[in-house]
Amino acid sequence: MGRSFGRLAAKNDARDLIQDLADQIANAGVRQFLRLILVAYDEPLAKVEEERLAYDWVPSRLSESIAQQSVMECLAAVYRKVGRKASAKELEAKAAAVLANRHAGVPWIKSMNRNLKSAARGIRDGR
Repeated sequence: MGRSFGRLAAKNDARDLIQDLADQIANAGVRQFLRLILVAYDEPLAKVEEERLAYDWVPSRLSESIAQQSVMECLAAVYRKVGRKASAKELEAKAAAVLANRHAGVPWIKSMNRNLKSAARGIRDGR
């Protein structure tokens, strides 16, 4: 797992590199070829105009129906990968378990990711 940018000193080589990369990608004519994706970067990009940025935020929580369907699709893919086929009821039950088990103090999407990985391990292990 990567380190959070918040732990870095305000003046740091990593921050300088990111600022320079963002400037080069947004302002030097290479933006049609390159994208810079920053996760949990806690500082404005000083040399990049706001309108040149695109933001993609994961909602704190998906609707139950979308979450249920998405988890079922992921679990079905795991079953296919291991050469097994699950019934619709089995997929629904496993998806409900993934969505029901929320880790205290952990963001919803991270909690669901943990649960989904655990369910995938169980499927691969024959459970």
